[in-house]
Parts: sequence; C-alpha cells; structure tokens
Amino acid sequence: MKGSFVNFGFDEFENDDLRTDQLGIYVKEKPRGPGYVTDIVYVSRDLPVTVYAVLIDRGHGLEVAELELFRDYWGCDDGFGNYLHPDDQHDTDTHEDEDDDFGIPFDDEDEDQGPRPLITSDLLRRIPLGAIIARTEARLADMSWREDGVKTIMGPNKPVAELTESEQRALTTATSVRVRPRGRPTLSDDHLREVARAYLDEATRGTGLTRRLSKRFDRPEATIRDWIGAARRRGFLSAAAPGRRGASAGPHLNPP
Repeated sequence: MKGSFVNFGFDEFENDDLRTDQLGIYVKEKPRGPGYVTDIVYVSRDLPVTVYAVLIDRGHGLEVAELELFRDYWGCDDGFGNYLHPDDQHDTDTHEDEDDDFGIPFDDEDEDQGPRPLITSDLLRRIPLGAIIARTEARLADMSWREDGVKTIMGPNKPVAELTESEQRALTTATSVRVRPRGRPTLSDDHLREVARAYLDEATRGTGLTRRLSKRFDRPEATIRDWIGAARRRGFLSAAAPGRRGASAGPHLNPP
C-alpha cells in the first residue's frame, strides 16, 4: 500500500482452511486528513471485488471516510501490468495459476455461472462494513508493537528504537482508537427527561405531535416513538391509558 510503513497483519487463507476472507490494515506515516487512523484492504471469496477504505476517528470510534471497490483483474492487462487487447484476452484462461483459489477468467463469461457480476446495489449491501470496522478496532487494540516493534511493508521488522517520531505518533493514534460499543446506544435519563418535557410542551398544540417532535429533535418519527416509549417505561411520562393517546408527567420527571 503506497505510503504505508506498517502492516498490522493480513490473514492468509492457507493458515485456516475455513477462512473465507482477508483483512489487511495499513497505517500511513503521514495522516491522510483530520482524524486519520488507517487504510484497510478487504477481500472475500463471497465478493467479486476488493474493498479499499480509509478509516478515521472523530472521537466516536472508527468511521469510513473513503470507500473504493475494485473488480479483480478487470481491464486490458495480462495480470502482470502489460496491456492486452480485449480480443486477445480469450486466448488465456486465467490470470493466475490453475490451483489458485483467486484465479479469475480474463473473459467476463464463466462457463458454469454465466457473466461475472458487476458492482450492483445488492453487492453494496453485502459488504460487511460493520464487521470490518469491528475487526480493525480489535486488531488495532494490540499494543505489542511497543515491545516487539512493527512489521513494515516490503522490508524487515522494525524495532521500536528505530521508529521515527512521526511513525510512533501514527501508531499511537491508530492503537488508541476508542472501541465503539456495539448495538443501539443507551438513552440517558437526562435525554429522556428532555424528550418528556418536549412531549408535554408539544401536546398542548394538538394533533401532529410526533411530526413536530421529529422536526424539533431532527430525528425520524420512528425514533421519536421509540424515545417516547422509553420515557414511559422509565417513568418520565405516564403510562398510556386505554382509549387515550396522550400522556402526562410521570413520577420521575423533575419539575422544570
């Protein structure tokens, strides 16, 4: 990976017969932009593309700032960087050796499966971004580089004493990423009190309460309904009475 100086590991298929994907993590010495953490490359036997992404941290865990997809061996080349006209690509079966699991036909036609798929909305939904981020966070949490040094790109391992100041700074940034809690965040009591007070305020204006709260909090109406339900359960709003849609202040709602 151009500009990267350290590889946090790229799982090899031959080490695990059951593994169907690989995740490569590459840290650049010079940050790509504010909050930059690392570049990643992800490949899977279930995807016809290689996934490349730039991950950043804005204080809430890793997020994807850039995402690029590359079809394996699509284009006018012979697999070795040499130009090959499309009319001549049919003369060769694959770019790789026959026993290579990733041997891809030059031709867009597979005799058994038909035309190879292009990038589609279905493919985009199948890219496991959440799992990729979780695995990257777990890998970056490994602080062993402070004792063992790092595995460099296209070179020998580098002990800590030989790391430059900027390299150490990049590694420290990468390995100090806050791991984002998985699942839906817990709603705080203060937030639910605010929701309850807004509910009671808007309730005096008649119908359309949920819509007005949606605009007030800049959240979808479905989210607002979830918040109102949580406020009821925690006692900031009264429980819903049969045949009545409104609510009053609950026992846990402090006076304004």
